[in-house]
Amino acid sequence: MSVPSTNPNPTRLASLDQTARYLGVSTRTVRHYLGHGYFAAYRTPGVRGLLFDLDEVDAAMKRLPASKARAAHGS
Repeated sequence: MSVPSTNPNPTRLASLDQTARYLGVSTRTVRHYLGHGYFAAYRTPGVRGLLFDLDEVDAAMKRLPASKARAAHGS
């Protein structure tokens, strides 16, 4: 029996590789965006590597200049 989530808006977390695939860019580009403060990354006990909140990533992509956003989405 599963227990329903009490959080109505669960966080969508993704690894560095998953985030790069989600955006259609390289992991280097994701690290570039991270380094320039476009979005944050998180560390969770017991999980190796960085995790990215895909809702934050989506919001950041909307704020990027059109040329960078197009490049990030492969257009």
